Amino acid sequence: VLKHIAILFHNLDILELHQHGYDAVIKRIDTFLNKEGYSIILIKLREDNTLPEIVHNAGTKGVILLGNHIPEILYISLTTQSIPFVCIDIESYSSRYFSVNTDNFNGIGKIVEHLVALGHKKIGFISGSLKSLRFKERYNSFKQEIEDNDLTLIKKYIKIKDDSEGEQNFRDRKSTRLNSSHTDISRMPSSA
Repeated sequence: VLKHIAILFHNLDILELHQHGYDAVIKRIDTFLNKEGYSIILIKLREDNTLPEIVHNAGTKGVILLGNHIPEILYISLTTQSIPFVCIDIESYSSRYFSVNTDNFNGIGKIVEHLVALGHKKIGFISGSLKSLRFKERYNSFKQEIEDNDLTLIKKYIKIKDDSEGEQNFRDRKSTRLNSSHTDISRMPSSA
């Protein structure tokens, strides 16, 4: 009998799985599960937010919910159907379910410390909306590390998604600004 774990994600395309670093997470999960005799099935959730039929298959031994934007109805459905699941990188509802999350605050702190140790003084920050707990934790850590290292918070190097913008508009604006202002070597911030 084939055994597999279904990895469900929502509102992400394949490129975004890579951009968010989930491809590395999926690869590690796959490597571990292969050693245990399991395979993985990647499933992008449908618009109607119902569990895909394969999750009810006898070969499905569990589910991993990957990333934010997973509707709570799926958690409820998995729980009521007694399907074992774990959440990865999900900030909402995680106190009620088993989850593995990033240490956003300390992670960004270590990144800034590393850049400072390399001699960088002009350090930027790009983020999604601060309505998201993960982005808020990262930004607060960034500001704290800048302050702790007696550096100046340079507003023009900080790009945070404006909640009044559409998600696609933010992506287009972010990539345009980055491409136009940081690919020209003469305009790049100094590292000293």
